[in-house]
Amino acid sequence: MINSDRANVGVAPVSINMNAVAAARAKAQDMITNNYFGHVSPTYGMPGQMLNQFGVNWRSTGENIAETASVYIADMDFLTSTEGHREIMLGTSYNQVGVGVIPYNGSVVVVEEFVQD
Repeated sequence: MINSDRANVGVAPVSINMNAVAAARAKAQDMITNNYFGHVSPTYGMPGQMLNQFGVNWRSTGENIAETASVYIADMDFLTSTEGHREIMLGTSYNQVGVGVIPYNGSVVVVEEFVQD
């Protein structure tokens, strides 16, 4: 869905970074385990610090987080957001992504870690 959204506005696709996937999954689980919703993790710190811990090389990074009914709704919410999520998802400098999705209480927690390597 991310690359389809990017293609629709003429932005190059992102490739999957498996270390960023591991970080995104860990962040989603961390938010559930530690009962918070935010970009600063009590376990991993700021998103860049977390990516470093998972071995991701990056020059810039952007993080989108959501708790919602489905991955599709999260994607639509990010795409139509006025809070910077759209800019992150469609950012021309980002060339890699890691996505983590964890089921939680009948919904899903979605974390997208965009990086420019």
